[in-house]
Amino acid sequence: MADVIEYTSRMRRTICAIAVSLFILSGFGSAHAADPYEASVRVLRDTVTTSRDGRHIANLHALRQLRDPSLQPLFERLMDHDDWAVQTHAALALATLDGQPLIPIERIRQCVPNAQGAIVATAIESEDVGSETLREVLSWAEFPDAARLRVLLKLHERGETVPRDMVARLAATSDLEIAGVASALMSECGDLAMLSDFDARLAGIPASGQRTHREVVLMAIRRHGLASARPWIERCLNDHAGDRTTVYAAIGAALTIDPVWGMQLSREAVAAKGSRSEHVRHVMMRMMTSPPLPAKYFRDQTDDDMIQTLQAMGVARATGENLADATRALLALRHRRCTAFALDMLTESEPDLQRNVYWSIINDAIATPDDPSRLSDIVTVASALYDLDPVTMAARLQSLEDDSPFQQAMMLGLIGATDPSLGDAAQGIRRIGSNKADSIALLLVARYTESLEPTDLVKLGRLAAGGGELSDALRVQACWLYVQHADRLAETLARIFES
Repeated sequence: MADVIEYTSRMRRTICAIAVSLFILSGFGSAHAADPYEASVRVLRDTVTTSRDGRHIANLHALRQLRDPSLQPLFERLMDHDDWAVQTHAALALATLDGQPLIPIERIRQCVPNAQGAIVATAIESEDVGSETLREVLSWAEFPDAARLRVLLKLHERGETVPRDMVARLAATSDLEIAGVASALMSECGDLAMLSDFDARLAGIPASGQRTHREVVLMAIRRHGLASARPWIERCLNDHAGDRTTVYAAIGAALTIDPVWGMQLSREAVAAKGSRSEHVRHVMMRMMTSPPLPAKYFRDQTDDDMIQTLQAMGVARATGENLADATRALLALRHRRCTAFALDMLTESEPDLQRNVYWSIINDAIATPDDPSRLSDIVTVASALYDLDPVTMAARLQSLEDDSPFQQAMMLGLIGATDPSLGDAAQGIRRIGSNKADSIALLLVARYTESLEPTDLVKLGRLAAGGGELSDALRVQACWLYVQHADRLAETLARIFES
């Protein structure tokens, strides 16, 4: 399924991390004598031109972050681009600029098949697509199989009947990753034989590949609640009892489709191993199971602080009580998987809970100046917290020491915020130099201000020409904002698309 982008929550976190790294890395170096307008045209032309290293995709993502209506003509032109990934970004950008809750089917149809699949997968993940549209794309002959399977799974999740013959065709495809998940979906259609056929096909590949494909199917069963696949899970547990990875994934699937059975398996696994690491691993898996498991499954007797924290989070998810305290304690573990889980969970939580925990993350980071890893925490939550609490965040931003690492991290994180008051907040930042914080503050002012002061336009031109310690992605934003404030958009669009 690698030919189509599937924006799972895990991938959203990955993309966020990539975007942060792109923004933090050095850009093109120091400003030089290049004319800022000519430099902007060159950078923007490179952004709409496919590059071998894929940098143009990161730069298009940066332009999308601007959410600037003046970008509409550019993205409309990119709908005809010969790079499907560029088409994908164009369609998603136009949907944002249109302010439409659903991407129009006509726009999806306009794209090449791989872009169609990526757009639909993205819309499915964000619940921005209706079942009528999903059934429409299933009728397209060249719609990619990976995306087609994702559509079928979403329709099944919604309790709708899926076309059995289409699922069967995917279960028989040569791509084992698609075939395995489709075979599991076939079990929901009353056919368990497909999973047996899948096992027979796995026997012909190396053991490492077998394990990987089994894990993919088990994860799909867990994520989509394919309860009819239980006999196959049991077969995995029996036939591969010595394979720790397979057993762990199988128990995770069991916890989702039958919590009583899954808990029995989990407790047996912990007892058999008898180690703290195994106990932690299983309690963590129980805590992360969705829908949340009942509180009674988090009553293991233990003096271990980490296990107690994990269990407290499990109880909080089950009962809806003490979620803020439990989430803060989970984040305090500084455990990578727990942190990722907590932050992902927060994106779907009530605003009050988000605000409460995000402020704890910011305050803890500022109170721990000797731990530079916490700067990335500020970058991660700053934009979401600003949109939730712009007044307080603006005041906190003004209170940070000028040019300090905390100010730079905060400014970097605010690139993703959408509240229009951000321009005024950035205007209050003392900008007397050309470091990264000053440069980002100017970008935010330019983004939310209709007209720049002449001195600021000159400074923005320097950023477009390569100064200000900006990354490539942020420089692209500077270039677009510069030509916009210089009132040369029409001329620029003509030049970057000239052959």
